[in-house]
Amino acid sequence: MRTSMVSAPRVALSSAHHASTLDDPAALLARRHCALRTEIVRVSDAAFGRDTASLWQTKFTTAFLRSLAAFFLIEDGAGDLVGWSGYRASTIEGERVLYFTSTGLLPRAQGHGLIPTLQRIVIADEARRHPHCPVTTIVRTRNPRSYRLAAKTFGDEITPRLDGTVPVERRPFLSRVATWLGLSTFDPASAVVHNAYDVDGGLYGDDPRTGDPAVDALFERLAPNDALLICGRDSGSG
Repeated sequence: MRTSMVSAPRVALSSAHHASTLDDPAALLARRHCALRTEIVRVSDAAFGRDTASLWQTKFTTAFLRSLAAFFLIEDGAGDLVGWSGYRASTIEGERVLYFTSTGLLPRAQGHGLIPTLQRIVIADEARRHPHCPVTTIVRTRNPRSYRLAAKTFGDEITPRLDGTVPVERRPFLSRVATWLGLSTFDPASAVVHNAYDVDGGLYGDDPRTGDPAVDALFERLAPNDALLICGRDSGSG
């Protein structure tokens, strides 16, 4: 299904893909976008390898969509929907915090660097708008590939560490971030969000792996519905 029915600025990604940027994500709730919402759920089911309709019931709401700074529909060269992503933004303790939420890609769209490219564009845009703040990205996930990506991007400026701990000096900041996000079950010492996903049988049909034993072991410690709050800081900005 093509998403050209959405009038939104397009951002060029890699491999002939692009992202349509919805600066008013709540527009997705309009009656004319009923078919698009159905398509997003279909793509989500294929991305996660399970039925995700119940998850989208809480996302296709005014409260969730209006909390986002932007929502992106990721399309291939033919204009077919292959993924999505959104993010929230706030300034906390002098850091510009970007929380990437509700992100997924069809298997055939993975491996092209689409999400890293999109996130770099968002980070650069926020850095231009907030030149005096270091930019910090936050992801709540149980996908070890997200951790590996953050480690490649931020190096030592990433928490939790591979041993599953958060440096003591970063725990108050992460606690404030968790409060902003409404994560009442967050453990600042380990960055674990307990019972992050209210789904039977876990979030994925099969939990993803990276092939990196240390990274995969970090996620294997999680209970089936837990997640990690991964934090990466660009100390070179600001």
